[in-house]
Amino acid sequence: MLSKKIKRRVNLIREDSKRGIYRFFSLYYLKNRFDRQRIQENRDIYPIKKENPLISIRIPTYNRADILVNRTLKGILRQTYQNFEVVIVADHCSDNTEELVRSLDDPRIRYYNSQAYPKEHFMDSEKRWFVPGYTALTQALDLCMGDWIATTDDDDEWHPDHLEKLVNFAMENNYEVVYSKVKRELEEDVWDTVGDGIFEWGRVSHASVMYNKRLAFLRYSRDCWKYQMPYDGEFFDRLRMLGARIGFLDEVTAIHYREQNAEYLKEEKETKDEEEVKRLQSLKENE
Repeated sequence: MLSKKIKRRVNLIREDSKRGIYRFFSLYYLKNRFDRQRIQENRDIYPIKKENPLISIRIPTYNRADILVNRTLKGILRQTYQNFEVVIVADHCSDNTEELVRSLDDPRIRYYNSQAYPKEHFMDSEKRWFVPGYTALTQALDLCMGDWIATTDDDDEWHPDHLEKLVNFAMENNYEVVYSKVKRELEEDVWDTVGDGIFEWGRVSHASVMYNKRLAFLRYSRDCWKYQMPYDGEFFDRLRMLGARIGFLDEVTAIHYREQNAEYLKEEKETKDEEEVKRLQSLKENE
């Protein structure tokens, strides 16, 4: 039988666990309540602009220069809707990405190469799968100046009328979030279609999503791995839960290709604290 002292400790641990769970859900509830209130306030501050709104396009990238420029960016430059800006944030690129991007000589394209390794590079590989490009996308959002925000991967491709169809669909119906179907490559010569009108993880490709700046205060979560969801999937679920006005365009307007390279996702590095992150970063910088 357990001694009274051990029983007391077990009971204290159980009480602490209950208080911890209660505190987590209380903070979660209060945060969501605050976000809902802020969305409502932003609806008055940022009315849906009906004439030629500026669209900010965020692209995170990591050593995919040729694909980024010759597929993704050239597809963007072919858009029938031309009032856009492109914000590219690189995760410490070491190839010729900047050179090729600047060779396009388009003032609407801005390129930033982060010189610091983001924290997700030092997470273990299982967790890292959920957050690739998180820091780059967050930095890009801070640099966006548009009325609408769209995101695409650095190896995806948009149909020429992708932006025009989505922005017109949003303005005509007063939506705050719009998305479409995406043709997805599963393996060579094998394709399927993502998007069926249900806005949740696994049924939406973020290459098809565009949302209004009134929602720009909402950010991706680096802790999404705790819910076994990638950051974009967790973000989509949160938008739906917070009551954003979401519209589905029942047309294919984008193509999502298989991953071409993702070296840092395969690296086996795990850090235990901030000091270790700094140490590994210093080693990287001195290589």
